[in-house]
Order: sequence, then C-alpha cells, then structure tokens
Amino acid sequence: MDSLLLLALIIAQFVLLAAVLAVIVKRNNQRTDYLLNLVSNLRFADEAESAEQGRSGADPSSEYVASVTTTGPRLHLVDRAVRSMLAQSKPPRGVYLYISDQINVAEIPAKLRALEAHGLTIRQVPDVGPHTKLVYALKEHAQHKIVTFDDDMIYPDNMAACLLHYASAACCLRAGARC
Repeated sequence: MDSLLLLALIIAQFVLLAAVLAVIVKRNNQRTDYLLNLVSNLRFADEAESAEQGRSGADPSSEYVASVTTTGPRLHLVDRAVRSMLAQSKPPRGVYLYISDQINVAEIPAKLRALEAHGLTIRQVPDVGPHTKLVYALKEHAQHKIVTFDDDMIYPDNMAACLLHYASAACCLRAGARC
C-alpha cells in the first residue's frame, strides 16, 4: 500500500511540474523557441559537420531552391544554417540568402562569402519582414519548388528530402502560432 501511495505522489508531482512548464512555455514563446532551436542545433551540429566533410554544395539539376533571410545583427551566424542547407542528402539547385538592401555589403562576413563557391547566392532586396525569403524566391524561381529555411537552425541532412516527399501538401519541420 505504501508503494502505491508513493507512486501516486510521484505522478502528482509530474502532473504539477507539467502544468507549471505549460504556463512558463505559454508566457515565454520567444524564449522557448530560442531554447528549442538551441537544442535542435546541438542535436544536428555533428550531423551537419559530418556531411560538410563529405559532399556539400548545390546541385544544378535539383528540383528545388533553398531560400533564407536574415537580419544585420544575425548576419555573422547564418553561415551555419546555410552550410546545413548545402549539406542536404537531396541538395538544392542553390541557396538564396535575401538580405535587406539597408545592410552594408562590407558587413557580410568572409565565412558567408566563402559559401558562394558552393551554391550560395546573396541578394540585397527591400526588406518585407519574415516573408522576404518567400516573396523574392517566388519572383525569381517560380518554376521550381521552394523550400524556405530559418537562419537560426542547423537542419538535419534529410529534412529537404522528407519535405519534398510530402510536397503535395503543405508541411514543415516545426511550426508554432502566437497570439
């Protein structure tokens, strides 16, 4: 009987902890998103680096292009995400990084410029917010499938292949809604 009581107390503590975490998550969506991205990045970092050491780069015969945008303060971090895009098991025709035309070209880090030799194209465009990565890609690559990526994620090397497999429906790796 004592063991059943102990088990009930442990379960009650887990339920209480889950309720507290749900409240924290609801109040801290941006912090939670950042932490989830951090965990994902740690999980996939080794995988992405292993893929980089093997074959990494664009494939001109691919059925899709990769599109991403970033902001000036995050320009020095986006190369990791771009590397994971180029290291996909099903690589893109090219990776298109759309940055604000307000960003000084001299601010673009050398490590990002080096990726241009592997299929990255950097375009300066008028910033239209988070939709920048899709609006300009649609104008430039309407004849191809477009996979949009975030600038703060290191993607698993099979992500594009999985998305393209289910391309007849809208799909994503991770999504969240905010009120």
